[in-house]
Amino acid sequence: MKSTEIIDLHKKYVMPTYAPGLVLVKGNGSKVWDADGKEYLDFLAGIAVLNVGHCHAAVVKAVQEQAGKLVHVSNLYYNENQPQLAQALAERSMGGKCFFCNSGAEANEGLIKLARLWGSAKGKYEVITMKNSFHGRTLATLTATGQDVYINDEKFELGRNFCTKIWNAARFMQMNATGEVINPDGIDFSKMTLSPDDQHILAKLGEAVRNTEDNLARHRFNDA
Repeated sequence: MKSTEIIDLHKKYVMPTYAPGLVLVKGNGSKVWDADGKEYLDFLAGIAVLNVGHCHAAVVKAVQEQAGKLVHVSNLYYNENQPQLAQALAERSMGGKCFFCNSGAEANEGLIKLARLWGSAKGKYEVITMKNSFHGRTLATLTATGQDVYINDEKFELGRNFCTKIWNAARFMQMNATGEVINPDGIDFSKMTLSPDDQHILAKLGEAVRNTEDNLARHRFNDA
């Protein structure tokens, strides 16, 4: 099928919850090709899903082997791969246990629930997110999304009211390119007790913001 045919079919049968640009049909490493044979460099990697590149030989082999053995059994049964993956993630990160879910929105919903479960007895219930962030398309994660279209648009008022009753909505802050926190919602940080881990995470976040800005400054694309 050609790009125009695929786009027409998509518009006819798929809900317009996203605004895709290209019609991609294959990939290899950091390159992808559209339905008309044009080649592109993929800087998105499936939104950080394909960090080893498209069609990596080891990944293709593992998927083929597993598909020939067992494809899906749901969470109603144990399987050998899930705990092994959880162990590998825990040993390479902060330890603890893993929560496997289907999307970033579900992961953030789980985070909100766990945070409020931990904080409720301490009177800590507000959720603070970043301005211009995006946290998912569920009611709770849209309320936590710091974009004007979701904060002010009347189309989302019902969802906001629903979530406000559940978890008192979100508070928003932002960080500039130097790592300095800007506080447009007037959040009283003096009443918050940050653990050494929290302070370390905030410091790393500021460092990442500064590094990103430095890299962008060094690699600006010239329109000419």
